[in-house]
This record gives sequence, C-alpha cells and structure tokens, in this order.
Amino acid sequence: MDWKRLQDPFKLAKILWPKEKIYDKQVEIQQSVFENDKTICIAGNKLGKDYIAARTIILFALTRYPFRIVTTSVDSTQLEAVLWGEIRDAIQKSAVPLTHDKGGPLLCNHMHIKRVFTSGDKKGQICGLSYILGRVAKKGEGFLGHHIAATGDGVPRTLFVVDEASGVDDSSLGKVESWAHRQLYIGNAFECSNFFFRESEAGNILDPRNNKRYYTKVIRITGHDSPNVRYAKEYERTQGKPTNRLLIPGVLPYYEYTKWLSTWDPIRISVSIDAQFYKGAELLLFPPTWLNRSHEIDREVRQRFKVRQAKAIGVDPGEGEA
Repeated sequence: MDWKRLQDPFKLAKILWPKEKIYDKQVEIQQSVFENDKTICIAGNKLGKDYIAARTIILFALTRYPFRIVTTSVDSTQLEAVLWGEIRDAIQKSAVPLTHDKGGPLLCNHMHIKRVFTSGDKKGQICGLSYILGRVAKKGEGFLGHHIAATGDGVPRTLFVVDEASGVDDSSLGKVESWAHRQLYIGNAFECSNFFFRESEAGNILDPRNNKRYYTKVIRITGHDSPNVRYAKEYERTQGKPTNRLLIPGVLPYYEYTKWLSTWDPIRISVSIDAQFYKGAELLLFPPTWLNRSHEIDREVRQRFKVRQAKAIGVDPGEGEA
C-alpha cells in the first residue's frame, strides 16, 4: 500500500476497518479532531469514546508525515489498559497489516509507536520525527518539547489526547497549548473543577476567522444517544414490544440502559447516562432530572416529527417590569 498517497483519514478508515460500524456521535468526534483545534468530549458509560479515540489516533498518524502524538490519562495503569488497549486492538483488527513485521508502517512497543518508511531510499528505516507516545507526567514539564517545525502546508501534525480528563491536573494544559495543533479530551462527568469541567461548561468557541470551524468544540454523548437505545425505543413504540437487538456491539444496550435508569441514584444517572456534571437541585432553579427529561422528550419528538411548525407564541411581560 502506498501510505504517502493516503491523506484522507475517512477514506483510510474504510480501508482499514471495512466491517466496523461507528455511529453519528463517534463520527462527530473524528471530524472535530481533524477540523477543530480542541475537542472536549463528555460521555456517559459504554458509549465507545476510547474506541473511536484510538482509531482517530491511528488515522492521524497514517495520513501525515511527520507526526507527533502524545497520550495521557490519570495514571499509567489506566492509560495502558484502556486507551492503549484500544490502540492495540485497532492495529490488530486492521484489514491491512499495520505492524512493521508484516510490512506495515508502524513499529510497536509498549506505549510507544514509531513510523517506519515502507518505500523509497529510506525503506525500512525508522522516522526520527514521528511517534505515538503514552506518558503520565507528574509535572507539566513532562509534556514539553513535542512541537514540529512548520512545513508551510497548514496540515496539523501534532495531537495531544487525554483519557479520563476529569482527573488530569491543570498544570499539563498550558504546556501542551504551545505545541499541539490538535487536542482531544475525553472523559466522564465526574466531579472536578479542572479545565475539563470549565471548558465543558463554557461551550463551543468559534474561530472568528472561519465560522465553519472551532477553537474549542464541545461534544456530549449521553446514554440516550446510543444507537442500540434509540433503535429499541423506536421499535417498542412502533411494534409494541421490547427488543434487545444490538446495532453496534460494545455500545450501551437497551437492557442495561433501562436497568441503570431504574436502579441508579440521580448522581450516577447524571454522570453515567446524561453525561452531565452533577449539580444539587438545591443550587438550581430547575432540578437536573427535570431538565434532562425535557431534553430527552425533545429528542424523541424531533425524531418522530421531522418538521414542526409553531402555531403561536406566548409572552409574559411581568406586568411591564420584566
């Protein structure tokens, strides 16, 4: 395979994993990483965020030269077992051999992948500029020095990926901003006060020079977004009976979704299903459970009725004082 000519990550994904299915929210994450400077993804449980992050990392590496990708998490065990477990799995399941021993462009070691030239005068040599690295640094200085000199083509070549972002210290972020062309932060909405919480709550920041891209793009994936859950709800509505059919294996099934809603307390539901940082009802005008339920009803109505037309609008002037 001519790796130099494959520069479209989405076409490459179909070549590497032709039988794998991803759903709309996972597509949104991938597109955001390649189009926007920073992507913040808050997700519930079993929604495939590490799965898509791993494949995005590989696609980023294979569609540009040189490249530098640094990954991190709350600790080395978590990083090695979860995100790097998905990276290894993606490499193993590729329809085209990716490892150097099988003729591919990647030389894989423990949480360290290097690029190997597969053609030309440098065939078989290791690229000294390109790598995917897993690292947990106790101090922010551990994330310095991964910049690549500008090449003039405008292609982003450096990527920083954080798993379990709610537990990562703020000291890392400032060091990363100086070199990372693209950043991806994924995690659950566990209680925290770091950049992951602040930037999630702040929302999208549009690039003022280009209204089609963002400095920061915030993506929220809830249990209600699972394609298995959405299918089961619609099937039950139209057929009048339940189903546990899996459209995408590995993503939250309807059985577990309904079980969680019935047995979990409001805090666990907020974090693991609604992907919302829990805020006590006593602090808010409307309790989170009310707001989350209203959002769910809105999603269901929009799916059922593609076009809605308001008949009237009401205004409460507050006796002229509002």
